[in-house]
Amino acid sequence: MIVLPKKIERKLKEEAEKTGVSEEELVLEALSKALNEPGKCWFPDALIIYIASKVLMVLTLPFQFLLNLITVMRHPELIEGFDEPIWRKLLALLLLTPYRRPLSFYATVAEIEVGGKRKFVLRAALKPISDEMPEEGKWIAPTYPMIPFILAATIITALC
Repeated sequence: MIVLPKKIERKLKEEAEKTGVSEEELVLEALSKALNEPGKCWFPDALIIYIASKVLMVLTLPFQFLLNLITVMRHPELIEGFDEPIWRKLLALLLLTPYRRPLSFYATVAEIEVGGKRKFVLRAALKPISDEMPEEGKWIAPTYPMIPFILAATIITALC
């Protein structure tokens, strides 16, 4: 049984009697037509753009990992001196990046020195931008602006 406003229920009954089909079939037909119309979408465009921008941002992690891996292979001194297990070094390659001037304005320092040994500060990837300017040669946690991802998601949504 479908609960509808009286006026709609009355019109639905009249249409069902006139066509000889049940009220449920008419409602189902109307819903399927509404969902299958070209240009119509089940989710609002803003929600799709939001989700797509987050997916695009997550897809930057493998790219950042590969870029960092290549950088560390070319310059092994970047990773030397760290007293960390291998899993933390791999996680650092995924979440952090060696100092780069263009990124340094939008980053948090992600490295400390304890007893002459360097250590990664992985939680820096979750912190907002700090006022402390990173030094060259240190690892940083970059903060990427969302506008390019939102723009890309908007374009992808418009093309689909």
